[in-house]
Amino acid sequence: MKTSGKSVERWNIFEISLTAKESFANPFREVEAAAVFSHGERILRVEGFYDGGYTWKVRFMPEEVGEYSFRTQSNLEEFHGLEGRFTSTPASTGNHGPVQVHNRCHFRYADGTPYFVLGTTLYAWFYRPE
Repeated sequence: MKTSGKSVERWNIFEISLTAKESFANPFREVEAAAVFSHGERILRVEGFYDGGYTWKVRFMPEEVGEYSFRTQSNLEEFHGLEGRFTSTPASTGNHGPVQVHNRCHFRYADGTPYFVLGTTLYAWFYRPE
């Protein structure tokens, strides 16, 4: 098992990489991989995914600063019951977290910074003369 570092910034990705010893005819259906993450009283189960070759990954985004622990769950014996720990550090400048709905009609980042959506649709431009 490889992890992407012993610490990760709040709202960044912590990754567990699991490598199998054998290949599978249909790895998407034959192997189940997940991890249970704990931080204080909060417990969250995160499903993993097949990443090609012999590799499965579980990705987790810590929402709070502090110590986290995890334990893997799998129907593949070599992936099941692996344990680890990591620290979530404060978010750096510019890392505002994921975008959320605010007051039903607006958006903001997890740290409260407003998020403004600016976009346009150009579907009808194909029918305009040059």
